[in-house]
Amino acid sequence: AVEAFADTGVDIRVDGCRHLGAALGSAEFVSRYQQQKAESWVHEISRLTEIAATQPQAAYSAYVHGLKHKWTFLCRAMSGMDAAMAPVEAAIVDGLIPALSGRPVDPVERDLLALP
Repeated sequence: AVEAFADTGVDIRVDGCRHLGAALGSAEFVSRYQQQKAESWVHEISRLTEIAATQPQAAYSAYVHGLKHKWTFLCRAMSGMDAAMAPVEAAIVDGLIPALSGRPVDPVERDLLALP
């Protein structure tokens, strides 16, 4: 296919590509894409955790109205996001929630906070 479309300007990819925010292609490509997205979200959560120390309402607002929607879309658009989301959940439980509330939370409280 690469040779057949060489002079047409058509971009042929063999491993995968992004389409409307989701990754399509080989399992390796999709997994790598999911991991990269999760790593970037963990970094963003850590930044919000730092901000929450002095401005908890601003950090909470940024989380609820912005950051959270990035991954809810991707979790709906791609299957198999559970494993990639584990570090994101850990960053929320171990960093963001304690920074916002001023104390760590137990699993029951975390389940309550996850309700809509």
